[in-house]
Amino acid sequence: MSEWIGRDIEDMALFAQVVERGGFMAAARYTGVPQPTISRRLLALEARIGASLLDRTTRRVHLTEVGRLTYDHVRIMLVEAQAARNAVDVLSATPRGLLRVAAPVLMGRSALPLVVNRFLERYPDVSIALELTTRNLDPVEDDVDVVVRLDVPNHSQAWVDPLRIIRLGFYVAPSHPGPIAKDPSELTGQEIFGATRGPILQTLTFTRDSTETLVPISLRLRSNDVVPVIQAAEACKGYALLPDFAAPQGWRRVCSEWQLPASQIVALTTRHGRKQPRVMVFIEALKEGLT
Repeated sequence: MSEWIGRDIEDMALFAQVVERGGFMAAARYTGVPQPTISRRLLALEARIGASLLDRTTRRVHLTEVGRLTYDHVRIMLVEAQAARNAVDVLSATPRGLLRVAAPVLMGRSALPLVVNRFLERYPDVSIALELTTRNLDPVEDDVDVVVRLDVPNHSQAWVDPLRIIRLGFYVAPSHPGPIAKDPSELTGQEIFGATRGPILQTLTFTRDSTETLVPISLRLRSNDVVPVIQAAEACKGYALLPDFAAPQGWRRVCSEWQLPASQIVALTTRHGRKQPRVMVFIEALKEGLT
């Protein structure tokens, strides 16, 4: 009997994901369970219950009357189960379980993988679901444990942990034939490839001590990923506009005495999430690994 109860709970959790994600395909992406498996297990659950939970006659699934009643109870059950698991985690103080992390694509190609790899080696009982995205997610609204962002949100109920200050800079590959710009004004009209969210045509503010200069530039390529920017800058013998953490080893920073405005990498968590050991040790790993 206990085996059937366990299977019912697992299948009801899958049922809840289908409802909350709006379909079988989205639930499969979120849970990692193949779509045919989810469909088969929900059919078996309906057979055991003796009633249909979902109306599958349209492209999006809809709850039947029995399905709505079942879902209401399942949500309460899952919330209580998660609360029990969180209590156990806090009491044991041993990081374990699934950690959902979202970060910019820009960081997924550079600084973040090393932090994640070291973390997984150190905490074998923790698994990470890492989403690299161009969207600004929020842990309160998007069901993510830790959101790494390149800015501080203006309106959020999330807890903010500063991780490090970053600056954009201009870099050239070791193979650049020269001559290389020595003053920011010499960057105007150059072949520039940027890992930035700014416009193709923009004016940058450089500062040195108390001196400030405005420099108009035009990007040949703009990308949210550093890899195509680095490759294009090297192939075209141009300049790469990159955050300092993403500059390849051996590349030379141009006009290094001048600074562009700084921004900050932060980690966002919920107050509830900060009670979970796996969240807090990951925040510490980020602070240690990104400095």
